[in-house]
Amino acid sequence: MSTNLRDDVLIGSSNSFSYFQLMNKKKSGSLDQHEAMSVNSARLQYQHYSRKRYEFISPCCSHNHFFAVKVIFDIQDPSIFSEVCVYDSLRRTGRRTDAVNRHAPPAQYLCQLQLFLAQFCFVGLPQSEVLAKNPEYILRNAVYAPCPLQENGHDCALFAFASVLHIVHGHALSAVTFTQQNITQLRDGLNTVLTCNTPDVNTPDPKKFLSSTFLWSFFPCLSEKENDDVFLKLVYKKSENTSPEVQQSKRNPAEGKQADEVLTDIDSAYRPVPDDPQPEAHHDIVSDPSVAYSLPGPATNIVEVPRTLDDVFTSMFMDVPTIFEDMSQVDLAMDKYEESSGVRVIIAKSCKGRSRLYLCASHEGCCFRAKFGSKQGMDDIMLKSAFCVPYHSGPLVPGGKRRRAPKRRLRGRLKHSVELVMSVKEADPVPKDVMRAAANHQKKT
Repeated sequence: MSTNLRDDVLIGSSNSFSYFQLMNKKKSGSLDQHEAMSVNSARLQYQHYSRKRYEFISPCCSHNHFFAVKVIFDIQDPSIFSEVCVYDSLRRTGRRTDAVNRHAPPAQYLCQLQLFLAQFCFVGLPQSEVLAKNPEYILRNAVYAPCPLQENGHDCALFAFASVLHIVHGHALSAVTFTQQNITQLRDGLNTVLTCNTPDVNTPDPKKFLSSTFLWSFFPCLSEKENDDVFLKLVYKKSENTSPEVQQSKRNPAEGKQADEVLTDIDSAYRPVPDDPQPEAHHDIVSDPSVAYSLPGPATNIVEVPRTLDDVFTSMFMDVPTIFEDMSQVDLAMDKYEESSGVRVIIAKSCKGRSRLYLCASHEGCCFRAKFGSKQGMDDIMLKSAFCVPYHSGPLVPGGKRRRAPKRRLRGRLKHSVELVMSVKEADPVPKDVMRAAANHQKKT
């Protein structure tokens, strides 16, 4: 972050949701003297934020998903909250309204923030009573604001972090402020910095390279804003050119003391250079959807991991979209897919029979994912193609006697198996009995 931020900008932590929940449960009149003292001490500290207008910006983690929020509150404003925006990189919808649903995770976070302001910042003021009487008062003006969207299911934290970076530095977010490619490059850069080992005591700690310039260099808007004289880009260097001797010959002696420092692997692998485009090979990897890539170690070239398109899955579910009445029909379709493709899938996440996420269990670290769920305002279930990755990557899961095979789903045999155990056993059924009954039932069928 920049050190010259406005004094009315407050930056929250990614675990602020848990903090708000913890503090909101405490009472000043508690019989526990330690709890009562902590509440009174916190109120003295946070009442400072009731004196003028503040802009609260924070990445948030709730229900295993990251998003960002911006809340402008002012005790002199009749509405208290003049602007409440949520930036969610996974929100793809055709709804006519951008209002935040009261049951959505961002709404729960905002309500906890409102309660915290009422109990600790506005305590003793009329605004505190207004917020206490209407726990969802902050949701009246809460909207989903435009922001870049992620193209996978695991970069939500970095997208939220990047959104906060841009908002703090005065950039109005849009769908093209930064891209998935920028986030992927940032992930690779952080991976190289954080996993770089420097056993030599004379070698600088690579984590010291996590400076503002390092983070800004991944995003065009921030690079242009913070470095008007030069547009910094982070480029991948060839591993054969990372020796200190080679880098010493390329450094500018006008750099002063920094030119005399010993270059580490990360310094040579990620070194900002002016107006130098990304290598052509790197662009090919990013733009090719059939190729995944990673950085297994510091100062190494990008390793291409080939991905294979699942023709069986695309022909069954994506070429001709299928509508399912309930999840039992989805189970039958996935069973047919397993028989036709020879691929084992597992249920990674399921929500009350209305949505389900399948992952591949036949390959190690496979990128395959298939998500089924209902559309807004409909009871039918269909494939959520925007959240699916119909590719397979990684080596096959090794077999062998010592390697435990993936468990098979009971798929409809659970109820029958429990009834069978109860019919022959007086005591309550235990998991081991149910598993044996299900296995015997499978052998008979």
